Amino acid sequence: MAILLESRTADLRVAEVFLDQVDDVADSDVLRLVVTLKSRIYEVADAIADAFRARCGVSEEGITEACRGLAKSGLLPKAFVKVLRDGNHNSNSVFAQTALQSVVTAYAHELCTVWDPSTDSITQRICEALYKSIREREPQPVAGRWRALYHTHLRALVGSEKNVRRELENKLTQWLATVLRACGVDDAIHHLRKELRRTHARDVREMVRSALELRQVVGDMVISREFAVTIVSSGNSFDNL
Repeated sequence: MAILLESRTADLRVAEVFLDQVDDVADSDVLRLVVTLKSRIYEVADAIADAFRARCGVSEEGITEACRGLAKSGLLPKAFVKVLRDGNHNSNSVFAQTALQSVVTAYAHELCTVWDPSTDSITQRICEALYKSIREREPQPVAGRWRALYHTHLRALVGSEKNVRRELENKLTQWLATVLRACGVDDAIHHLRKELRRTHARDVREMVRSALELRQVVGDMVISREFAVTIVSSGNSFDNL
């Protein structure tokens, strides 16, 4: 009887841990991470735009190809890519500033919401569909704990986070170089990528680190609810309720 009681007690403790809705992080800490990420996004975009301002609009060669790549990436709306392609970058630097900030913001959103930064889009869609099904059929404590366990054990399986982070930094640098080429900076994309690595690697690294830190906190440490990015369509009034 004592053994059975001990076994049942252990089972209840496991269930209590699994169904516990207490988060391991305060709302104020999450807000602080969001504010920090916002600052990192602005800093990297502003620094690059300022550094390349005088070189925008110098050459039209390669602009169409760069814009085609940006449109295909989904990081920028196609309508804005068209404005970027047809705009006069000599007289208006706002195109480059806006495009850089938009790409960094979209990339940060991708990093914050992605299930596994080291896998392809097919795996991401499978994870999203699976978690959507769990949320629809299970109570929030179960869904939240499943998400947290997935993220925690995934990091152990992926291996070196440093290598994954470096790959993500390189990918963002590639897109930033593509934006500069689309704005008429007279240099090949691979040369611009090398220049950005040399001059703005720290800014890119800090942005990626902040996005991944926010992803880890809301993915691993928040059980009682879900965090999601809400995008308001152009022309609509934002209502935070």
